[in-house]
Amino acid sequence: MKKRMLVIAAAVAATTMMMTSPVMAEDFKVGICNYVDDASLNQIVDNVQSRLEEIGKEKGVTFDVSYDNCNADASVMEQIISDFQADKVDLMVGVATPVAIHYFDNGESDSSSRNPF
Repeated sequence: MKKRMLVIAAAVAATTMMMTSPVMAEDFKVGICNYVDDASLNQIVDNVQSRLEEIGKEKGVTFDVSYDNCNADASVMEQIISDFQADKVDLMVGVATPVAIHYFDNGESDSSSRNPF
């Protein structure tokens, strides 16, 4: 449970940082990867998407959310991450520790990115 809360906290913090950035884009691409089809993990996805929708309305921005589920398959997870990177998403949300660790291990640091972090 603590790990799930850490993933949620990271997603909320990243979204908040994006929203408080002095350079505001109008559209953001968000990639959400769920680890497995599980009621509690699905609730996290629903809550992240709901909050992004609320923030979008408040700030006048659009979040183009891509969602995928790797079903606990590491090779599928790596492909999803590669696809998100190829699509140049502004924010990747890993729902469950294994996905978050893969995001961290395979993340790119691009100084030209709109990400403020």
